[in-house]
Amino acid sequence: MIEEIVFEEEQKNYRNSFLLEDYSYDKEIYNKLVSTADDLSLEIMREIIRINKEKIVRQTALEKSFIISAKVNSNYYTGSFVSVRGIDNLHKGYLISYQENDSLKFINSNFFDTIIISIIFLMITIILLTLIFSNNNRLRFLAHNDQLTEVSNRHHLNFILEKEYERKQRYNSTFSLIIFDIDHFKKINDNYGHYAGDNILKEISSLIQKNIRENDYFGRWGGEEFVIIAAEIKLESAYKLAEKLRKVVENYNFIEKANITASFGVAEIDSAENIDDLIKRADDALYRAKRNGRNRVEIDS
Repeated sequence: MIEEIVFEEEQKNYRNSFLLEDYSYDKEIYNKLVSTADDLSLEIMREIIRINKEKIVRQTALEKSFIISAKVNSNYYTGSFVSVRGIDNLHKGYLISYQENDSLKFINSNFFDTIIISIIFLMITIILLTLIFSNNNRLRFLAHNDQLTEVSNRHHLNFILEKEYERKQRYNSTFSLIIFDIDHFKKINDNYGHYAGDNILKEISSLIQKNIRENDYFGRWGGEEFVIIAAEIKLESAYKLAEKLRKVVENYNFIEKANITASFGVAEIDSAENIDDLIKRADDALYRAKRNGRNRVEIDS
C-alpha cells in the first residue's frame, strides 16, 4: 500500500484503498490475494481492517510502523504495517502482512482461568498473611498478659517495676506496691468447682481495673494473687486505694450466698532498697493481713 504514485503510466497498476483515501493497492498483489485460497481470505482481511479502522487511520497519520490484532470467526489474527521509506528517508507507503496468531488465541482462551487462579492465589496469600499477623499479635499479647484474666502477667509486671525503679533513681520520684489475694480461694474451688474459681479470677480482674487510675499498673502475680503498681503514690495514698478496692471486692456479688473477700499488703519504695526488698515488704504486709483475720489492709512502713 503506497501513499502516492509518482509516474502516471504506473497509475493503472494501482487501485484506491477502500479504507484510506490517500493510499493505493498494487492490483497484481490484490488479485493474488483474491484468488489464493491457501492464504487468508479477502473477507477476513477486510474484517480485520474494519475492527481496527480507527487505529489504522490514527497510526497511518503518524507514518510509522504498527501492528493490529482482531478476533474473526473465533480465530485471532495480527496485521503488520511496516513503514516503507524512500531514498529521501520520507515515508512512501506500507508493506502489509496478515497472519493467524495462535498465541493470542491461547492467551484469550486462558485469560479468565488465569484471572480466577490469580484471584484465588491472592486470597490465599491474604488469608495466610492475616493468620501470621494474627498469631504474632496473639503471641505478643500472651508474652505480656495472663492467658485466663488477660491482665498483665508476672513477667510484664516485673518489667514495669524495673522501669518505675529506674524512674525513681533518675528523678527521685516514688511509687507504691499493693499485693492482694483472694481469701480462702482453695475452699471456693472445692465448694463451687474450678470453673467458678476461674470466673471469679476474671471478674475480680475486671473489677479492679475499673477502680484504679489510668496510670496504675495491674496484673496477676500468680494463682489468686494480684499486684497493683501505683505510680507516684506515697504510702498513705496507696493505703487508701487498697482500702477502697477491698470494699469494692467485699461488696461485689461474685457467687450467690458466698462472701468473697481479699486481703491486701501495701509498701512504698524506700530510697535505700531494691525491687526485691519492696516486694518482700509488701508480701509480708499481705501475710500480716491474713494472720490478723483477712479481708483487711496492712501496710509496711
